[in-house]
Amino acid sequence: SFNRYWYPTTNETLVYATQQSAAEEIRTLVNAARRKNSKCGVLTSQANDSWYGISQSTVDYFGRWKAGNYMLKREFAPILAIAEQKENDITFYVSNETHEQICGTLHYAVIDNRNIPLLTGDIDVNVERFTTKEVLKKDLSSVFLGNEDECYLLVCLANGSNILSKSTLMFTKSGETSPVNQKSFK
Repeated sequence: SFNRYWYPTTNETLVYATQQSAAEEIRTLVNAARRKNSKCGVLTSQANDSWYGISQSTVDYFGRWKAGNYMLKREFAPILAIAEQKENDITFYVSNETHEQICGTLHYAVIDNRNIPLLTGDIDVNVERFTTKEVLKKDLSSVFLGNEDECYLLVCLANGSNILSKSTLMFTKSGETSPVNQKSFK
């Protein structure tokens, strides 16, 4: 997972890459579990350190949260809107783990590296309580194909002006299995 970042040349960049790598693994694991609508939690392999040093724990020696703990908090939000890419199709999911049904609008946009929207769209969603629902499947390849390292997908679930959830997706290049690495994004 270190191939996502530039090779660390200082202690600070090594710490950054270690913490971001751990957080991305947590994000991947939790998103997969929530998409499958499995009522489960995640057990982190190492929550705290008993020694002072670089590790992939989610809490440091002094009790401060690291990137992994912030990612756990974000990914286990009661309402989560996420997207998954399989070949050229993008599937949008909304997880509602609240006691009430949610109604809102799912907004999505393919945005280039200059922060210019290349394509935008939205769909009204209605998700029952304690449910994960596939709300949209769309082929966006005409927008990102060949430019996977120059654009990303922004997903936002809102109820009026109240934003319920926001997430991003880095595209996977044709014929590859993992998304464009952060270090390869132009």
